[in-house]
Amino acid sequence: MRKLELVSYRKSWEDDFNREAKKIQAVFAEELLDIHHIGSTAIPEMVAKPIIDILVEVQNVQHVDSYNTMMAELGYTVKGENGIVGRRFFVKHINNSRTHHVHIYQSGKSEVSRHLAFRDYLVENPQEAAKYKRLKKELSVHQVFNVEEYQKMKSSLVNELTESAINWASQNKKVSVIGFIIREKDDGIHELLTLSFDSDKVSTLRIPGGGVEEKEDVIMALNREIHEETGLLNTKLVRKLGCVTYYKPFIKKMVERHDFLLYAPSNTEDFWAHKVTGEDKDDGMHFKYNWIQSVDFGKVDGELRTFLEPVSIPELFKS
Repeated sequence: MRKLELVSYRKSWEDDFNREAKKIQAVFAEELLDIHHIGSTAIPEMVAKPIIDILVEVQNVQHVDSYNTMMAELGYTVKGENGIVGRRFFVKHINNSRTHHVHIYQSGKSEVSRHLAFRDYLVENPQEAAKYKRLKKELSVHQVFNVEEYQKMKSSLVNELTESAINWASQNKKVSVIGFIIREKDDGIHELLTLSFDSDKVSTLRIPGGGVEEKEDVIMALNREIHEETGLLNTKLVRKLGCVTYYKPFIKKMVERHDFLLYAPSNTEDFWAHKVTGEDKDDGMHFKYNWIQSVDFGKVDGELRTFLEPVSIPELFKS
């Protein structure tokens, strides 16, 4: 049974997260899709246990166990699922005090959206944050001495705020499409078409796609976006890879994304630049296009790699 300790907000918590995040990113490398600061230490002015909660999104949670030794070398105790199916949980102590929790989920799991929406909802809605802060202080004043009892007594409000957060994030939900366009070379190897920005100073690669407009279905939107962003016509739709719904912190909205696999026309060039057309915010931008093989898939934006794996697109992983 752990003793409860609540402290006032510390600006240093964000720096603590950033330092630890870099270490964790180095451990998981290309398996890691994104990493987030969650929990009360991520909410300005919130009272909190002085423990940094870190949420890690990975491509396949079943692979996480193979990194346990490296996490232990960073000072973490391996806890497995620890009561939540589909999670991997790690705890770090310094001088016998808990300092960090790492929660790892496969990208697209509902728990990821709930944690992130809860955080941003309280940041964007101070009156709701004040309600949560008030309850925390009341529990402390009423001598709730252990963490287990504390978590149980605040669970009702946490659930209420989480549902409010999901509803808030679902207002004007964004529906989008992306197209994984592939080609087969003479030697039988398949390659994936990726784009980068002329102005991009980092090596992150992206996949063509964008938002579904009013009165469009997803196939109409897919074809329009591919043409506007790449200039390609007559791509061949192979199959739908799947749909993933998730909270996107950058726009503070839920996103419903439909992913598709397509073959490029046989006369598609090896590389080219294209000026984007249409009425989206990227209209007029210049995108650079190139083909990559599986060795470089880790350079693709983590948010877009949900289905970029052998089960979903075996064509790209045949040697």
